[in-house]
Amino acid sequence: MNSVKINDPLPNLGTVSPENITLLAGDTAVFTAKYTISQNDVENGAVNNTAKATGISSVGTQIQSNTSSVRVGVNRIFITGGGGGYTPPSDPVDPPDNPIGPNPEKEPTPEKPKKPKKPTILFPDPKPEVKDLFKKYPSILPQTGIPIDWNKRFRRAHAVSSYYLDDVTIELPHWSHFKLAGSTNPNLSYWLQSVVKRDRNESMYIVLPTQGLVVPVHSVPVDAPESQRFLNGSNENFWKYLINGAIELPGTTTNDYGQPGNKVISGHSSFFKKSRTRYKTHFQRIIEMDPGQQIWIYKKQPDNTYKRYIYKVYKSYNASKYHTEILHSTEESILTLFTCTPIGGARGRWVVRAKLVE
Repeated sequence: MNSVKINDPLPNLGTVSPENITLLAGDTAVFTAKYTISQNDVENGAVNNTAKATGISSVGTQIQSNTSSVRVGVNRIFITGGGGGYTPPSDPVDPPDNPIGPNPEKEPTPEKPKKPKKPTILFPDPKPEVKDLFKKYPSILPQTGIPIDWNKRFRRAHAVSSYYLDDVTIELPHWSHFKLAGSTNPNLSYWLQSVVKRDRNESMYIVLPTQGLVVPVHSVPVDAPESQRFLNGSNENFWKYLINGAIELPGTTTNDYGQPGNKVISGHSSFFKKSRTRYKTHFQRIIEMDPGQQIWIYKKQPDNTYKRYIYKVYKSYNASKYHTEILHSTEESILTLFTCTPIGGARGRWVVRAKLVE
C-alpha cells in the first residue's frame, strides 16, 4: 500500500511524522506528532482527539480506515503548603500513562462525616424543664373512645362509625346542653346554666361558643402514676380523669394559658353507657369546628374570678392515633383539642388547633 498517512484534524497539532510511507503486507508503522496542552484543555480536564489513516492500494484504489478516537486526561497541578499536588479532572477520563502526582484512582475515598442522630424521643420544647419533664413520645395518643370493628365504613365526614357496641353511648346529650350555641356573651356565669349544678364551681372550663359546648377541664397531676408513665412513653388513656369533664394532658408545656407553648385538652366522643362519666360524648362537637371559630378557656384566678383566654381555630382535621406531633410544644401560644374517631371507636383522632387571640 502506497502513500499511507495519518489525517488528524486536532487544532495546533504539530507535523505528523513520517508524512507518508509505503507498507507491504503484514507491515505496521507508528506515526507521531507533538501537541501542546492549552489552558482550555486544562479547564476541560482532557484532550479529545480523532484520526484516521488513508492509503492507495497496488491497483490504485483509495483506501480509508475507520475513525479512531481517544480521550486523554489532563492533570491539574496546584500548590499546597507541602509543595506540588494533583487534582483529578472534574469528570472521569482515561488516565494518562505518567500522571503528575498520585493516581486519582488509587486515592482512598474520604469518608463522609456521619450526621449525629436526632434525639427523636426527646420533647422538642424551647424550655429545658419541659425536656426534663417529657422523656419520650407515647407511640399513640391517649384513647378517649371505645375500640370497635374498624372495617365498618364511617359516616359523618368519615369521623363516625356505622357500627358500634350496644353498651356504648354515641348519641349527643339532650339539646338543652347546647342551647346557647351562637351566643357571644363573654360571662362564664351565662354559659354555666348549661352545666349541671355540681359542675358549676370547677377551676377551669372550655367553651365553644359556636357549638354551645361547655365542659369542665381537669388537669392530670404531673406526679400521678398515669402521668409519669405517659411522660415516659407509655400509652395511657386517663379515663378515670375524664369522669367529670375533659382533661388537660400533662407535660406538653410548663407555661400557663396565654403564654408560649402548646396546651392540649382531650375529651370523650363516646363511652360506656354504664359508666358514671357525665361527659361521654360532648367532645363530638369539636368535629364540627371550622377555621375562624373561637375557643374560650376560663381559668379561675386567686381572687376566685375567672380569666378568659380566646383562641381562634386555624386547623380542624381527622388524623391517625399515631399522630403524636400534636403533643409537641410550640413557641407560639397554641391550644390543641382532640377526641377519638370514629365515634364509637378509637382508630383515629379528630384534632382542632387554635392560636391565641387575647
